[in-house]
Amino acid sequence: KESATSDDVVRATFQAHVMLHMLRESEGTLSSSNIEAAVAESSKRTHALYDDFKQQANSK
Repeated sequence: KESATSDDVVRATFQAHVMLHMLRESEGTLSSSNIEAAVAESSKRTHALYDDFKQQANSK
């Protein structure tokens, strides 16, 4: 916690945002057994999208 950088905080917030969108897209169809897979998928999506998000944010 004390060693987290501002980029770590922004990345975690971005991943939470990605996960929220995934949950909304699932419209309640996620079962408890699929939650772990959904978290892993949100991590993959975050990795793929974060750099572009950061560049767009820095340009504004």
